[in-house]
Amino acid sequence: MPETIECGSKAEDVLHGNACKRSDTGGTFEEVDEKAFLLSDFLPEQLLSDFFRDLCSALGITFKVNSLTRTITLAYYDDIIADPTSVEFSDNISVAPTLTPESFNGYKIEYKAPSCQYINDYVKSLEGLTIKGTVNIFNQLPPGAAINDCYYVTSRKAWYIWNYDTELTVLNWIHHSFDHPLIQETIDENSEDQQFSMEMPLNTILMDYHHPVDGAGDKTINSGLRGWITPAWFTPCNFRLLPESSRSDDSLALLFYRGMVNDSNDETYPLGSNTVYDYDGNVIANQALTINGAHGIYETRLRRFIEFMLQSPGDYTFKKQLTPIEIANLDFFRWHKIQGVDYLLKEVRFNIRFDHITTAEITAIRRNMEPTI
Repeated sequence: MPETIECGSKAEDVLHGNACKRSDTGGTFEEVDEKAFLLSDFLPEQLLSDFFRDLCSALGITFKVNSLTRTITLAYYDDIIADPTSVEFSDNISVAPTLTPESFNGYKIEYKAPSCQYINDYVKSLEGLTIKGTVNIFNQLPPGAAINDCYYVTSRKAWYIWNYDTELTVLNWIHHSFDHPLIQETIDENSEDQQFSMEMPLNTILMDYHHPVDGAGDKTINSGLRGWITPAWFTPCNFRLLPESSRSDDSLALLFYRGMVNDSNDETYPLGSNTVYDYDGNVIANQALTINGAHGIYETRLRRFIEFMLQSPGDYTFKKQLTPIEIANLDFFRWHKIQGVDYLLKEVRFNIRFDHITTAEITAIRRNMEPTI
């Protein structure tokens, strides 16, 4: 619900939903009882700490907490892997690093199954369908086909199947799924090793790039309708034909706020998107929230890390007597050099006793070869 306010010398539209309602008679805003409409009622119930953890995982970020300084330090997996520096860690090694072999036959990045039924309805698996090919626009689909024949329509960024149309009660081309990959994977089917797997606990918002008239909805060019695909929300309002209110089920979906950008009327509006494009198709950012693509999460934030894990022969374990200073300065974001070889710490286990500190058992990954840049 937009309300125009003055921001310096310029009026901006902002969302104002917590203390106002819409009247259908004059287009005005009226205050409502906060008990009637609380913004918090429209947010999923989740601990802030859980949301922060899930958000970091979805963006390829790891973090460490310092309880003494009450700070949280963030780092991208890729940046840690690419760091060429290391700190000396060879003193007081009592058991040299030994390898526990483990190899992978590929990788799998998967968004956690969305809790939103709406997304489940619009993003579906292609399993069991007969993929026939690709067409540019919907009108290029053949006049008939076999049941479950499937084509990709590039202008609509969606898959269509030949099946029974319940609305028209005839066989027809039916929208099956938007091209919104929830999984990206590679696998060597000749290997019995398992895949290296990463689960993305938060989904990106589903977006539509389809032009309602001519179908020219490529996300890299001007799009007449580039919007979010979300369930409708029904909120308290002064509407004579709908005196009561209701609401949809809530779920979390990520998007980037890209700031104030120009729309088709060359007027600024607050842009929220899962892509790197503005309305005219200009690249205005360097990272999208989708898995695939040149600006996707894999290419921008996870590729180096995953390539490194696929090259790794496994975990190394060793024992070391840590000093109090070393314990205080343990840094899981830094490479540690042991007898000329760099290792990245994964786990450090020790006990602090009344009169001494027990020998630490440490698990680490060895820097064996540089990932492809």
